[in-house]
Amino acid sequence: MTYTDWDKFVKFTKHKDFTDAVALHEQRGWSKERLRERYTRHVKALIAVGSGAGADQAVGMATEFTALTNPYDPGFDGTMQVRLTYDGAPRADAQVEVFDRAPDDSVTITLHRTDTEGLAEIPVTPGHAYLFDAVTLREAADAGETENAPVWETLWAALTFEVPQ
Repeated sequence: MTYTDWDKFVKFTKHKDFTDAVALHEQRGWSKERLRERYTRHVKALIAVGSGAGADQAVGMATEFTALTNPYDPGFDGTMQVRLTYDGAPRADAQVEVFDRAPDDSVTITLHRTDTEGLAEIPVTPGHAYLFDAVTLREAADAGETENAPVWETLWAALTFEVPQ
């Protein structure tokens, strides 16, 4: 992705809660007129087959949500518990953006945070579909090597699921 509008990048860093990204960008002397970002998505979908019994597990993605509760379990209490990791380690105090699609297709977006162990507890509603999103921003390994090299890399962890009625 190429940003040609510095303010758009600044807005992105604020929205995704990267408080030091702008200062680091300026400190490195990188261009504000044309800056490139490389991104990857690390996605899981929880899907019920049969009774929906089962459990999620970490599979070694660079950044990853692991569901600690199963929204398809008959005893599910309406609180989705997830662990967010980066390189296998818990992401403490990370922002989790939740997209909640109601049966009428309206979407509500809320922001949550992980605790010191990378855990988040997010209330969910039967009949709604969810996308949990958390982004890691890091300096690209090849930043500054060439004029067209990306200077930033974003890794997008996502988890999708639906809570049955």
